[in-house]
Amino acid sequence: MYVRLAFAVAAHLESEILIVDEVLAVGDAQFQKKCMGKMQNVSGQGRTVLFVSHNMAAISQLCNRTMLLERGELKQFDETRKVIENYLTGTTNTSSASMDLTDSKLRVNSTPNSLFKWTEITLKNALGVPSGLIQYQEPFTISFKGAATKDVHHLFISCVIQSAAGYPIGNTSPSDFGSDIHCAQGSHEFTVTINPNPLAPGHYSVGIGANAEGVIDWLPATVDFTISDTNTVSGHRWGNNRTGMMYLPYQWTTSMLKQSKR
Repeated sequence: MYVRLAFAVAAHLESEILIVDEVLAVGDAQFQKKCMGKMQNVSGQGRTVLFVSHNMAAISQLCNRTMLLERGELKQFDETRKVIENYLTGTTNTSSASMDLTDSKLRVNSTPNSLFKWTEITLKNALGVPSGLIQYQEPFTISFKGAATKDVHHLFISCVIQSAAGYPIGNTSPSDFGSDIHCAQGSHEFTVTINPNPLAPGHYSVGIGANAEGVIDWLPATVDFTISDTNTVSGHRWGNNRTGMMYLPYQWTTSMLKQSKR
């Protein structure tokens, strides 16, 4: 409520410069939507909005130019797209393809006494080698390890791939194929194969969830990985003329139409 009141007062003072620091980090979705709308309205009136945030989606939507700060020093001041790309490149560790998931700090959306909890995640390239750097159109696998303290029946698990800005690209689950998972007490491993790989070059993260009676273990952002813009094996390359976040491997056909006689 303090943030709501502070933003409401600041937004309606009609000052020439509006400074907003991480206002979208709190509040519900409706409040955040109102904040975005008001800031866009203010900037549309020719007034200046200085928006401080780690939310890449919000920054790309609101800002034309962006400053990148690191330990209080100005590292870059450029077009928003270029600054975001530089920031994400510096924060994504492509050398680490595995992550320990036992840290309780990761479980802000889980129940402490969940009967099943994730313990580890590993990304592997097409050769089966752990890697956080996947080539364009290269198939890859994601392996998840988890442990059950008791027998768990009808376990629903789901994996989501997200852009670096936090947008969900797509998700998959064994239940899509009619699988009914029963986990006995002990450790288990699940593997999903991403083939074909439709992801455009860029930075991504993986979220994983488990749900059943007595089970809620949802980790929205675990290991990070990068898709390169080339494939050294197939020679395929993401062309500069492409847009979007996915390569769509659809089949095209071409036919010549007969001209009608007049």
